[in-house]
Amino acid sequence: GAFVAHMWRDPKNPKTQLRYPIPTKDVMRNKARAATGWFDQFTEKVMTFPEYEMFTKYGDSIGDMSQFDEIKQRLQCAPFVSYLDRFSYI
Repeated sequence: GAFVAHMWRDPKNPKTQLRYPIPTKDVMRNKARAATGWFDQFTEKVMTFPEYEMFTKYGDSIGDMSQFDEIKQRLQCAPFVSYLDRFSYI
């Protein structure tokens, strides 16, 4: 299986410093792809945020997302609203 980990950058700890540049546009494309793939009916709202203008207003592509719904169905992923319901007490 795959493992995902998040590392927080600490300016006091050289081990956490970025060692290569990551273009901002690539980061925003990945965020737009995540929103498009997972947020269901909330995607439209997310894409109104100014940081996504390059994709909504200026037409930059987020790439092919045509198989994402099929993959979610095959993996029996719950819709995003179920996540909101589950953690509504927070």
